[in-house]
Amino acid sequence: MDFQVPNTLAEQIANYLAERIMTGQIKPGERLQEATTATELKVSRASVKEALYTLERWHLIEITPRKGASATKLDAVHASELYDVYMHLLIMLARRLCERWREEDKTALLSVVGHVTGQMQRKDANITAIVEASFEVMDVCCRVVGNPYLTEALTNFKPA
Repeated sequence: MDFQVPNTLAEQIANYLAERIMTGQIKPGERLQEATTATELKVSRASVKEALYTLERWHLIEITPRKGASATKLDAVHASELYDVYMHLLIMLARRLCERWREEDKTALLSVVGHVTGQMQRKDANITAIVEASFEVMDVCCRVVGNPYLTEALTNFKPA
């Protein structure tokens, strides 16, 4: 089993807000205020600020100086453009995986692929669990490839 660093408070806040943005609970253009969010979640403003920077890297909010943060527009055009970039990054990952593949990588990769197929074959298949398991495959591929810049770019696109 690989060592997993627990999510920081800022990451937990970012994940919480990301889910609200992606499910439409926070509408495109709606402002996210540090103080209000900190009070609502009973956390420090510094943690919220860090979470907002993470959401900006994930393309889910825009931060404008002296105006604050607002949820980005997630329409079909924006989704298509994000998808194009993400697919090119995944293709690059696949190419590098083929170049750097070693026999000892096989066990880890087969394990995570098996987890995805297991999630898909369940009678009560949960799309969120399938997507999370798919990201595990990507994470293992990133470890095999060992390119920190590609890993960071792909990680920043996960929620989007």
